[in-house]
Amino acid sequence: MTTDKAPVTVEQGDRLAAADLLDELSSLLDHVGIGQVADLIRDGEYDEHEATEAFARFRLLSVAALEEEIAQYRTLLARWVEWSCGQQGPSPFHDTRTALEGRGS
Repeated sequence: MTTDKAPVTVEQGDRLAAADLLDELSSLLDHVGIGQVADLIRDGEYDEHEATEAFARFRLLSVAALEEEIAQYRTLLARWVEWSCGQQGPSPFHDTRTALEGRGS
């Protein structure tokens, strides 16, 4: 299968997640071939499989989102430090509250 997506770095966790998913499908469908593909993926011999790449892309997107959120909180922390040390400017309370509410937790 050809794809227009750029190659992605696959880690063992991506392989294991993809292989586990395919093992479940293999059991549900009673299809031995899918289980054999899962074994190849688990052994690192089939990183270009769609399921493996999908898990790798999901991991990368999740990490990028967390890094962005961490950067936002670091900026807010720096503002709190400046404000608590008597620097000029408005209290960062409102921005902090907005950030935490937007997180959905």
